[in-house]
Amino acid sequence: MKTRVLLIDDEVVLLRATNRVLARSYEVVPVSTAEAALEQIASARFDVVISDFSMPGENGVELARRVRAKGFTGVYVLLTAVSDSPELIQALSEGCLDGVIAKPWEPGTLCDQVQALLAACPSAP
Repeated sequence: MKTRVLLIDDEVVLLRATNRVLARSYEVVPVSTAEAALEQIASARFDVVISDFSMPGENGVELARRVRAKGFTGVYVLLTAVSDSPELIQALSEGCLDGVIAKPWEPGTLCDQVQALLAACPSAP
């Protein structure tokens, strides 16, 4: 069974591009809003959640907290160009996030980075 990934990005062009790359190795469900992500988490099983950090209304850390509150125990990863945010650093130290992948990511290594985070996470499938 393929690893299931919930991918969240409000920028549709980036969502499509990231989906294309990840779909080479994973079963990906792409959504463009936090609300759609929460609906998916409530109704389906995912091994990994990959979310953009900067989204309108709610950032990726806030969404990670809501997803974790719904009982998600898999790997949660943020895609961001802002890796020095105090909020981000705190979420990583608390274990709310399992990792960060820097933007811009390289198409040839994105799946490798996700796989490395899966391998390093004790709750990963």
